[in-house]
Order: sequence, then C-alpha cells, then structure tokens
Amino acid sequence: MSGVTRTRAGDLRERVTIERPQKSLKDSGQQKVVTWKYVAGPLPAKVIGVGGRENRRGEQIEASVDYIVRIRYLQGVTPKMRVDWFGRKLEISRAIDRFGDRMELDLHCTEVV
Repeated sequence: MSGVTRTRAGDLRERVTIERPQKSLKDSGQQKVVTWKYVAGPLPAKVIGVGGRENRRGEQIEASVDYIVRIRYLQGVTPKMRVDWFGRKLEISRAIDRFGDRMELDLHCTEVV
C-alpha cells in the first residue's frame, strides 16, 4: 500500500466513546425510544470531516455531515453502534480494518444535524 501511512499516536487528539443500542421502549405517545449503553472509551481518535449534504423531506430540510473516526483497532464494532464525540452522536455506517492487520479501525459515520 504505497503512499498510505499508519496514524501516529500524536494524531489521535480527540476522545470518543462507542455506544450500542440497549433496548427500545415506547414513550407516552407510543413512539419508539432507543436507549444507548456505553461499550468503550474514552478512546483516542482522529476525527476527519469528509463532507456534508442536505436532503428535503417534505417541507423540512435535513442536513447531515460525514466523518471518518480513526481509532486503534477495537474488536466487535458494528454499524448498529454509534460514536459519541463531545456529545455529538455519529451513526456508524461502516467499520473498516484500515490495513487488514487489526491495528487501526476507520469508522465511517454520519451526524444528522
């Protein structure tokens, strides 16, 4: 893999927490409410903004921002989980072993704002 280098420890300047859905409840209006449970963290991370977009849903405009959250390899992270980054909730769409050797993990995430 020429041109691709490993992330230096000094580049992991952010702190993130990984959470997983614990259970779904219904509130008084019978709307589904998901509770989240801590899995790991705070973990050193590099958070890289990679783009954003706006979608129209009826009369509403929904904006989202895409990120790659790079952490040291952590087994068991799945797209059902999310990243908490200083209170911002980033939904994981993909978890990729960056070099295939269980050293670094790239979490492709979206934040709906």
